[in-house]
Amino acid sequence: IPEDMFVCHSCDNPICVNPSHLWLGSHESNMVDMDIKNRRSKGEKSGRTILTDAMVSEIKKELSSGIKQINLSRKFNVSKSIISRIFNNVTWRHI
Repeated sequence: IPEDMFVCHSCDNPICVNPSHLWLGSHESNMVDMDIKNRRSKGEKSGRTILTDAMVSEIKKELSSGIKQINLSRKFNVSKSIISRIFNNVTWRHI
């Protein structure tokens, strides 16, 4: 297996060793496969966020009503860049 390649699973079972279920791919191709199968953790399920789906929904509602991003960053105790990324649909697009 080349150093820059990964063994990927078409069945998405990490312990599977059935050769017909395995394929070589780059990190990028593995991420694309994960997105196609809708298996990437999003939002509050990602485990790395301090915001919840409900909080983001409220942020989006307040943004659409004209509340300034800096005020929302203070209210929700997150950086202005996080609010900006929500506003620009870079993150939390599923909400």
